Amino acid sequence: MIHKIFFSLLFGAMLLNPLFGINFNSHKKTALLIGISKYQNGTTLPGIEKDLKRMKNMLEKKGYSVTVLKNEDATYQNVVDNLKDFANSLDEDDTFVFYVSTHGTQVPDLNGDEEDGKDEAYVLYDATMNSEKGLLIDDETDRLMANIKAKKFVLNDTCHSGTIYKDISNYNIAYKFKQISPNFKYSKNYSVYKDLETKKPKEMVAMSASEDKGLSIATKEGSLFTSAFIDIWKSDDSITFENMKEKATRYIENMASQDNILQVSKPTLYATKDSLKSEKIDNYLNINIHISSSNTNLYNDFFDELIARYDIEKLKIKSIKDEYNINEHIVLNIDKNRKTDEHLYIFKDSGNKIEMLFPNKYQIDSTKWSSSFPDTNAPFVLTAKINGTNNREHTKIYAIATSNKIDEFEYGAKLFYKHSFKEIIKSFSNYTTIKNATKAILIKKTSKFAIGRCEFDVVK
Repeated sequence: MIHKIFFSLLFGAMLLNPLFGINFNSHKKTALLIGISKYQNGTTLPGIEKDLKRMKNMLEKKGYSVTVLKNEDATYQNVVDNLKDFANSLDEDDTFVFYVSTHGTQVPDLNGDEEDGKDEAYVLYDATMNSEKGLLIDDETDRLMANIKAKKFVLNDTCHSGTIYKDISNYNIAYKFKQISPNFKYSKNYSVYKDLETKKPKEMVAMSASEDKGLSIATKEGSLFTSAFIDIWKSDDSITFENMKEKATRYIENMASQDNILQVSKPTLYATKDSLKSEKIDNYLNINIHISSSNTNLYNDFFDELIARYDIEKLKIKSIKDEYNINEHIVLNIDKNRKTDEHLYIFKDSGNKIEMLFPNKYQIDSTKWSSSFPDTNAPFVLTAKINGTNNREHTKIYAIATSNKIDEFEYGAKLFYKHSFKEIIKSFSNYTTIKNATKAILIKKTSKFAIGRCEFDVVK
């Protein structure tokens, strides 16, 4: 009997303690993600896979069940069928996220609800651009979303997406706009929509990468709007929709200005009720899962927060490949159009393990770096490895260029192969977490710095 009572109390404590990450709210939280990097007609867009992966990981950490339709799975009929399924399965107490990263376009308005005479549309995998085939036009999207009773959040990373609700130089830039054919013509079957009353969704917030006439930017490292949204959301889980729009605008402008991109569109925000715009995103999306404190004080949290800030200069760094096989040599490209006397520090994060890649015991001078790491004259190579028994491991590389030498990082580079880097960093600080120790060291020891991040997978 004592054992039964103890187990009941323990299980009750687990349910009530957010550190266990158990969601005892029965309301459904679901998401549908659409991304197209390669179309049926051969057209391509860079970075869409990274958009989908980052958005899926973020939403799953927030407690969402996520469905992904990518490339050939993202046909017009598949997208429509999935939206209809959610209309049948979700209730008013549920929440639904609809995310789209693809080309956008404009087509002739049939029912006169657009001031400019053009409807906006998602360009799906099977689009022909000669007719409405493969296009999900905003009027139809409205009707589909209106049938979903759940509270809705729509995130559009496409060109001309402002009223869907009503490379960079080194990154293979592409504008996410697809022009319809000069011979575009609606089929007779589709023209019935001009006689239908416009049906608008209830209880919905929508953020879009661009205005009706604007262009969204896709890069090899991911679309700018999606990157802005995820980085900012990750760094501030109390942010409102309004503040997200403002910060995302500055983030995109900052990234674009560093690469002399002149044509950049500003994100837009729409809500069925104005009061929703000032609501916290996490509250609106019914997010009630809290991560254990043991997982929230990592140094990479701080680095990601810095990357999300529009007022901190970004350092360009990218891997020559998005995926490596085990024992392949990893090569990173770094922006060398910087002052030659800057100090460079490179960190590798795979899981919860931190390694310092540069400087190191072979190259101890943090100012002796080139645009390729390791360069061809380096006395070492970086080899792709997987920790543990997993078949795939996701790796992040962070690089920091500073105006001042950071003794803690220099010292850590000399000793990292003998001691845990975590122990070295913490030995220089009274802080109890790696995140806070790193934060204190970086802010106190340098007046100006730039930071960058790249990501890749290692597979067996």
